[in-house]
This record gives sequence, C-alpha cells and structure tokens, in this order.
Amino acid sequence: MIDPNVLSELRAKLPINMQRLHLDAENQPELMCMAIEVEAEARYEAKKAKLAVEVCKAEVSNDIRLYPEKYGLTKTTEAAIEITVLKDLRVIDSQTRFLDLEREANMAGALVQAYENRKSMLQLEGQLFISNYWNEVKISDVGIDKAKQAGRSNVEYQVENIRGERVRGKVPPANKVLLKNGK
Repeated sequence: MIDPNVLSELRAKLPINMQRLHLDAENQPELMCMAIEVEAEARYEAKKAKLAVEVCKAEVSNDIRLYPEKYGLTKTTEAAIEITVLKDLRVIDSQTRFLDLEREANMAGALVQAYENRKSMLQLEGQLFISNYWNEVKISDVGIDKAKQAGRSNVEYQVENIRGERVRGKVPPANKVLLKNGK
C-alpha cells in the first residue's frame, strides 16, 4: 500500500508558484520521478494482488474438488465449482484487496498525469517569461498625450490604441516612458 503521507506531500507540491517559477522548474524532475516511482510501486502491488486472487481461486477450487461435501455440493460440475469459488470468503477478501490496490495504482497514475500537466504549464510559463509577457507597458510621449486627451483610463487606452499604433508605425519607438497614473 502507498504511504498516504507521500501522496499528500506530492499533491501539496503540485501548484506552481509564479513568484518562484525557477525553483518550481528546478524541482520538477525530482517530483516527477517520485510520482512515477510511487505509481510503479502501486502497480506492482496491484499485480501481485491480482496473482494472489488467481492463486486463491485455484486453491479453493482444488479444495472444493477434494472435499465437495465441506462446501455443500452433491455434484461437482464445473459450473457448481466456479460459483462456489466465487462465493468463498477467501476469494472475496483477495479480490477486495486487489481492487483496493488497483484503485491506489489508478490514483498514483492520476498524480503522474498531474505532474505531466505541471511540466507543460512550467514550460508555457517559461515561454511567456522569455517573451516578456509580464513586462511593463512603455509608450511614447505622443501616447501619453493621446491618453490624456481621450480622458480614458490608461489601461483602456493602451489596449485599444497604443499597440495598434506601434504596429502601424505611428508611434516612434524612441522616447518611450512608463505610463503611470496618467502623468
């Protein structure tokens, strides 16, 4: 069985901290490796439990064939033996254990998928950083004057006009200043 503390710890480290993006990216391989190891161990345990179910069924089936009266059978047909095997408490217990371990393995698999998604998000955030997505908007003196004339908020004016004018080449790239509080 997977240690619930390990799963909780890995889940707690899933969120990306935008203020420490470089540290999250640095820790991603180690965390991903831990998640994959947890999943591998969980899948291994589930497969062992599945084998145990088959062994248990075989033992019960053999026991039924040797001592049919112990199980209340007068005829030992294949169908009767199969039904009796499925009703046996040892088989039911081993199947329940297998299902529990398979559920854990699926949860560990979901955690690995979440770390795959985290990896993709870290890559995208890194690309946004490289492309200066979060830089401060700089506009020329002409842009500031136009914003004041329009009487609009700085953000509205920047979105509607400044970027478009730069693309059309109307606002010269020289004399860029930070637009702060309409000054």
